[in-house]
Amino acid sequence: MKKFIGLVAVAAFSSIMASSAWAGTWKQNNVGWWFDNGNGTYPASTWQWIDGNNDGIAECYYFDRAGYMLANTSTPDGYQVNASGAWVQNGAVQTKNLRASSQTTSSRPKLVLFDLEPTYRIFAHKEKNITVTDGETWTDTLNIYPGGIFEFSNEKGYTRLRAKVAPQYSSEQNSCILIVYGDNGSVLYRSDEMVQGETEPFDIDIDISGQSKIQFTCSSKAGANLVIKSARFE
Repeated sequence: MKKFIGLVAVAAFSSIMASSAWAGTWKQNNVGWWFDNGNGTYPASTWQWIDGNNDGIAECYYFDRAGYMLANTSTPDGYQVNASGAWVQNGAVQTKNLRASSQTTSSRPKLVLFDLEPTYRIFAHKEKNITVTDGETWTDTLNIYPGGIFEFSNEKGYTRLRAKVAPQYSSEQNSCILIVYGDNGSVLYRSDEMVQGETEPFDIDIDISGQSKIQFTCSSKAGANLVIKSARFE
């Protein structure tokens, strides 16, 4: 079993993390550690499995919006990482066997869409605080105006989209419909009509297997805004 050490032991940490099963390289500057994928890109606002000592067993690391590894803290989606940045549950480092035909260890963490930059958006924005139908204030939401679009890449191959949905609060009782598209305009989900002041928040759970991108749209003729909370790929 691998031994994990803190970031304070810089030389030893560099040795352990020097290579990756994906031909990448750990690098450090005066801000922190980041991972060079070896093709001109680096992970940001996402998790990535990395085999630091090339033994066929990878650990999972979270990188912030600027691409720096988080360590000894909680990630934006509520998981714990240790002093070396590896994902842990109940103190145990979670691993993935890269040589196995299928993953036999814990599933990878979910990917929170609020933390990602959309690949495309129009008449849509992120909102830190917003009131929905039942009067509750939601935080860290995707807010879509009528005719608006939020699009996110699913290049990591996640298979489920889960979220909570509601119309934005208003006394005017306008309505809206959520439509979720996959590749080539395929409709993955279409909600019933949601009415402001009437429709209670509800959960969605959508199969996104094989989709390289996911697009949220708000279909509305009456001007109701759509609010999406806790949207994540799993």
